[in-house]
Amino acid sequence: MTGICIIQSSRKIYDFFREPSIVRTLYNYLSAHLKTLTMIVKVIEVIASSETSFDDAIKNCLSEVSKTVHNIDSIYVKDFKVHVKDNKLSSYGVICKVSFRVDQQ
Repeated sequence: MTGICIIQSSRKIYDFFREPSIVRTLYNYLSAHLKTLTMIVKVIEVIASSETSFDDAIKNCLSEVSKTVHNIDSIYVKDFKVHVKDNKLSSYGVICKVSFRVDQQ
């Protein structure tokens, strides 16, 4: 009995999409919204440092990258590194992955 219901339901759906105005409306809606849904996100890896702190190194990464890259979405800190000189911390380094959206034309 369920097989008959599925065939009848699929027939109704088939008839529904055969209506030209429905197809045109659906096409217009999808073509308008798919343009906004598709985007390209690029990821670059950046090494930044600071003599003050890790937080400052991340801020330096953002300030330098934002000079040439727009639409930055996020920064993922992949690794931390500290340089030592004369048994003292001399600088803080971070390896970051910066994600940004590519402008669409």
